[in-house]
Amino acid sequence: MYHLVKDLSKNKSFNIFINNYFSNINLFKYLKNKGFDAYGTIRTNFIKFSKVLEEKVKQKLNWNFLLEVVVDKVLVLLWIDNICYQFLLNL
Repeated sequence: MYHLVKDLSKNKSFNIFINNYFSNINLFKYLKNKGFDAYGTIRTNFIKFSKVLEEKVKQKLNWNFLLEVVVDKVLVLLWIDNICYQFLLNL
């Protein structure tokens, strides 16, 4: 990902969508520092996954439950639909 964004123009605005295979807190912080907005899904087994969210994932939660936690200036969202979804957004 670092290699892919280094050639993007600094004079334009980009929104970067990333799937859970590449998403991590450090990447989202890097992209924000370079001026890019990033959005993506995240796996619960990544290193900095919030302990609060980790505990919630283990619980039986109601449909449409939403929880947000900021980790290193990156918003981590947990949302329950038919399954549990986790998202990252750089602030």
